[in-house]
Amino acid sequence: MIWRVDGTKHPGPRRDWHSWLHFTLQVKNANRDVPFRVWQGDRYVQIGRWRIAEIDDNHMSIASGLTSDIYRGDGTVHPGPRWDFTAWEREHKQSADCFEKKDVGK
Repeated sequence: MIWRVDGTKHPGPRRDWHSWLHFTLQVKNANRDVPFRVWQGDRYVQIGRWRIAEIDDNHMSIASGLTSDIYRGDGTVHPGPRWDFTAWEREHKQSADCFEKKDVGK
């Protein structure tokens, strides 16, 4: 599955648009300018420009600007794109458990 910034989804399986090549190149060449950042915040994990978040006790979402998917506790999936059920209003913080590009490969 590919989730785009505009909230749309593009199903697989696919052989393109995967992150394995980018990660491998980063480890081999630390000077490569490919964004690789992981943060945590108030009930979310952010990978690059994407947040995977617990919205409340019954909802989780995947969003990058627009919300792409909402997962409910009853197992149902509610597709986007949509503007609600996002964690982008929550404050970002970096912790010792998170890392940025300069730490990759250490």
